[in-house]
Amino acid sequence: MLRSVAATIITTTLSLLTACSVKDQNIKVPEETRFTKIILAQGLDEPMELAPLEDGRVLFIERKGKVKLFDPELRATKTIAQLNVHSEFEDGLLGLTLDPGFKGNGWVYFYYSPAGSEWVQHVSRFKLADDSLILSTEKVLLKIPVQRETCCHSAGSLTFGPDNNLYIAVGDNTSSKKSEGYTPIDERPGRGPYDAQKSSSNTHDFRGKVLRIHPEKNGTYTIPDGNLFPKDGSKGKPEIYTMGCRNPFRISVDSKTGWLFWGDVGPDVGKPHPKRGPESYDEFNLAKSPGNFGWPYFIADNKSYIDFDFQDSISGKPFDPLKPENDSPNNTGQRFLPPAQPALIYYPYGESKEF
Repeated sequence: MLRSVAATIITTTLSLLTACSVKDQNIKVPEETRFTKIILAQGLDEPMELAPLEDGRVLFIERKGKVKLFDPELRATKTIAQLNVHSEFEDGLLGLTLDPGFKGNGWVYFYYSPAGSEWVQHVSRFKLADDSLILSTEKVLLKIPVQRETCCHSAGSLTFGPDNNLYIAVGDNTSSKKSEGYTPIDERPGRGPYDAQKSSSNTHDFRGKVLRIHPEKNGTYTIPDGNLFPKDGSKGKPEIYTMGCRNPFRISVDSKTGWLFWGDVGPDVGKPHPKRGPESYDEFNLAKSPGNFGWPYFIADNKSYIDFDFQDSISGKPFDPLKPENDSPNNTGQRFLPPAQPALIYYPYGESKEF
């Protein structure tokens, strides 16, 4: 499910942080009536990500393609561009981040779903000049092939880390509506959109991953040292930093350590089942180095799903987190995968015993 949080962040983050710090000092929090809420923008249509500028203005995007700019002096928001996007399912204008050298070059990066017959996501760079996003300056750094037959999981968050490397969150582009809340590994002919083995656990596919690239001045990119697979592409896409993600909706990179954090949205409803696997969990993940984070074979602290034949409804063995194996006919990459890494924090629909 899309979680449109940008507008809430604009108006509430400072007061929440203040309240948290006060509570940590065991000081009584003032009554809510002593605070004044100032509405900066309203009537937004699925705001996705935002980027504060040095002069106090805030650049933000809406999923259906609008690029907007908030001016704090005027307390006014205006639309400065409209991208032509495919906005069915969870696609659209999804990610935004500023170039580390934005003050001098005005470059802004977007992750979006271009309208048209080519089923892809774009990671593109544009130039922002004053109050205008110049659409003619677009440089498409990366195209990510996807399926648009059915929902879900587009992710799309962008952020820069140390050494000016760009991190790109890509969802598994897989529907779990037909797997009863358990892992979507439907290998029947024509059921590719329902098999996350084509994407998340496919070493030669961008989807279900967090990618890491180094943008160059001419609008291309190079591969930084230290990604999951060799730069020659022999064992997997060299852009991949972490794999085994479901829907890494928002990511963050610690500027000092280079550690990557992301939230991953889990399946819906599923309860523990002896023939299918664990209940549903949402996750917070931490990658101190590149790795495989398990989906669609594992969830939470490497709880194993059970191999399941959707044709005959027959259960096989639990997957092995030390030796994950992708034998799906929809897999175009390596059969044997890196060991699975557990989530940092994981929680089910009900009460969490661990957290």
